[in-house]
Amino acid sequence: MEHFITVEGIPERSVVQLPDSLPPQPVSLGKIKTALRRIKTLQVTHPDDYPSWVSQRFATDLFLPITDIINTIVMTRIFPDRWKKSAIKLLPKIPQPSTFQDYRPISLLHHLSKVAESVFTKRLRRSLHTKLQTNSHTQKG
Repeated sequence: MEHFITVEGIPERSVVQLPDSLPPQPVSLGKIKTALRRIKTLQVTHPDDYPSWVSQRFATDLFLPITDIINTIVMTRIFPDRWKKSAIKLLPKIPQPSTFQDYRPISLLHHLSKVAESVFTKRLRRSLHTKLQTNSHTQKG
């Protein structure tokens, strides 16, 4: 297990630097509700996390507070430290593993960090796509 762990200095709070062209805009309630309903409940999450099926099953009840949390991340640009930490689980590649090379490390994350990531990724892709279309030009040779 020690082979897969690298310890580096982790700041107490990480501020996400976004370009000025991507101003912080609140995420809509509908986007979070949809993201919660799409959570893959069979995936294993961080051992300190609550079960992901709770968020999926009770999306109608939880989407308001979770939207508030994600919008706070958007506006302050500070991602919760707890959501950045992963637990490493080793899965054997072969039936009788005997060395560390016989294992595949899997990072287990908090499921709400995956929800936030999916929302941010979609927003960033949309912004990049728009900018690429706006800034693209035909090169004359």
